[in-house]
Parts: sequence; C-alpha cells; structure tokens
Amino acid sequence: MHKNRPLLKPMMIVGTDGYILDVIGPYFADYHNNDAARTKHLLLTNESANNWFQENYILTVDRGFQDAVDFLEEEGFNVKMPFYLKKRIKATFNRGS
Repeated sequence: MHKNRPLLKPMMIVGTDGYILDVIGPYFADYHNNDAARTKHLLLTNESANNWFQENYILTVDRGFQDAVDFLEEEGFNVKMPFYLKKRIKATFNRGS
C-alpha cells in the first residue's frame, strides 16, 4: 500500500539506446510481484515479449532481478548485473568501473 492505495508498477523492456520497446503490466508492487517474478511470468506467458529476445542476448539487470538470474541463464541469456556493495560502503574506482 502506498498512501492507502495499492501501488501499481509497469514493467518496461528498454533497448540500450533508451528506446522503450514494450510496456507490460501494470503489476501490483508487493512481494509476490517482484522484478524476478514478473520477468519469469513475462517470458513464460507473453509470446510477443519473446520476439524482442534471442538466445545469447546480454540482459543487464539490477539487483531486483537476482532471483531470476538462474532462470534467465537457463533460457539461454547472458545475464550481467552491476557490482553492488553491502552496507553502502564506497567501491574503489577500479572495482566500480
């Protein structure tokens, strides 16, 4: 709940140039509909979304998708996730680059 209303979020498929390829949803923003669950649902049930992806594509995801990394790799994608530090400690320049 957000300000006494259900919070709804769309899921967007965005190209590397920032072009929005597709918008899916809206999904409720709760623990059942996290980024990983929405990704799995999208790839298993939405055939039009599968037109955007091919095997061995590189998918850059944030930490919200960490529960879907194994699933995405099994589907044939090359998954990349930026480096994150625990407890908000700053990374060195070389480690962050």
